[in-house]
Amino acid sequence: MYYENLIALTTAQHMQEAHPGGNTRQIDTKSQYTCLIAKTDSIRKNLLRLDHAPALYSFDDFMYVLNTGLQTDYFSRIPEGDFNAVVQGITMNY
Repeated sequence: MYYENLIALTTAQHMQEAHPGGNTRQIDTKSQYTCLIAKTDSIRKNLLRLDHAPALYSFDDFMYVLNTGLQTDYFSRIPEGDFNAVVQGITMNY
């Protein structure tokens, strides 16, 4: 239900990288980590746009998605817009 939780992958990326060998019961944590770091950068760029276009994402919603997915409360303590702390938190959880 959150744009912040969506990561676009091709079918091949999903079945070979996110789920090695197409085994959907297995998750490649290195691939998941890479996707979360990339998503963090996409959200940062969207929220810090210089052209003042409407933001697609919400920092708070992203923190909720990360807390839920990584089963932590670390991200709820990060100040709005502190993307360095977000990357640090993702790294600590992997």
